[in-house]
Amino acid sequence: MIEKNLKTRTKREVIAIENTTNNLIPSRFMHIMDVGSEYKAIYHALNMETVFVEDKLAKKISTGSLQNIPVQNLENLKTRGLLIEDETEDTKSYKTVKDKLNSLPLTVLYLLVTDKCNFDCRYCFIEGGYTKNQSRNQMSQEIAKRGMDLFVKNIDSGKKRRRTIIFYGGEPILNWNTVEFALGDIASRKEKGSLPTNTRVNLITNGSLITPEIAKVLRKHNVGVSVSLDGRETEHNRNRIFHSSKGTFIETTKGIQILKNHNVHVGISCTLTEGNLETLEEIATFLVNDLDIVSIGFNFLRENPKFSLKDPEYMEKASRAVIESYRILRKKGVYEDRIMRKVNAFTQKKPRINNCAGCGQQIVMAPTGEIGVCHGGIGPKDFFIPYSPDLNTNTHPLWQEWKTRSPFNMEKCTNCIALGICGGGCAYEAFLKHDSIWKLDDPFCIHSKMTLEFLVKDLFEKCLENEKTNRPTLSPSSKH
Repeated sequence: MIEKNLKTRTKREVIAIENTTNNLIPSRFMHIMDVGSEYKAIYHALNMETVFVEDKLAKKISTGSLQNIPVQNLENLKTRGLLIEDETEDTKSYKTVKDKLNSLPLTVLYLLVTDKCNFDCRYCFIEGGYTKNQSRNQMSQEIAKRGMDLFVKNIDSGKKRRRTIIFYGGEPILNWNTVEFALGDIASRKEKGSLPTNTRVNLITNGSLITPEIAKVLRKHNVGVSVSLDGRETEHNRNRIFHSSKGTFIETTKGIQILKNHNVHVGISCTLTEGNLETLEEIATFLVNDLDIVSIGFNFLRENPKFSLKDPEYMEKASRAVIESYRILRKKGVYEDRIMRKVNAFTQKKPRINNCAGCGQQIVMAPTGEIGVCHGGIGPKDFFIPYSPDLNTNTHPLWQEWKTRSPFNMEKCTNCIALGICGGGCAYEAFLKHDSIWKLDDPFCIHSKMTLEFLVKDLFEKCLENEKTNRPTLSPSSKH
């Protein structure tokens, strides 16, 4: 809200308020952000409460000079946790969020049905994890069944929480027999009640091998399909190529059209390369207007032993491009996953305690049967262990460590303005760069802070619009 016109209070109310605001101090999670020439945002990094105040008032608050601030203003800041009576209030609030890490449930199963691929994408982080002569494998139906058994054993099928099973690769369609077998197995388990009936099934594919027959099976089992497409033909073909070096755009878009013709839900996974950032807004428009896509996920490039970024400002440029593309997509009612993770945390005021299910909330089944916590480490088998039917993810030290890997367990993150919306980035990326999952995913810090700045300023603009039209001021929980 914008603190300007305050309602009149009785003398008794004022005295009561003064008694509760005499000894207030700023919360350690309070931050002050520029939002305009006359206003600043007072923002709480933990509960994401936001109040917009005039510069003079912000200066008093920032210096702790609260004596001459109207008690109504102080009351509002106190109600939102921006001002507190005692430091134990912050400690208690922080502990409440941190304690949630101990009860995070298992929600995702990755079946890496093959590590073979008919593409030779220049930036592929899966391919980048393999040594030159390392053999490639196809998952057998028996190993897929083991993965399903293990997943079912480690979840409570009676809980209403939605579970997700993801077919991944390589290119999973190269092992279609195992995918089709597993889809039938999933359907059977749902019927018998060992899997929740609302379990989602997703397939991550390059789209080039989709046929009408495959699309019919995917539709029958209500599989959501994410197709990798990096833009229009020139943009896509810069990096997504066949082993012959021929571009793959025509084959990929043909697969997308087949899926849509059979009423399969199709989302797009678009990797942000150094070659498509400048045209990302045009790409977003193309995906919506030309391909009729309603769900998009932008992915940041990850360096690996075979690929490195050339532009030191890549993350700033990529984050800015995502934000501007999001402005376009929300007007068209299109969901963009990268931003929406943070929008949901910000608007719902629910801190994001980790960035993905890889933090102890998923099982990854390798084609050869090993079990891991993160699919990113499949090549070198980082954080994978031999299969055991007795694995309990609630007690195994590997899953327990990854489950607690969170900005709420990392000292460097405690005072960060983006604490509540961040999630801590990619644990495996931190491991690759710093040899520890407990280090920062440094580029992701840039993305989180830039996104937060956008969200706060965007909210301020909406508040101003409502002030001008004499409508009620929007609250920070308003939709973005």
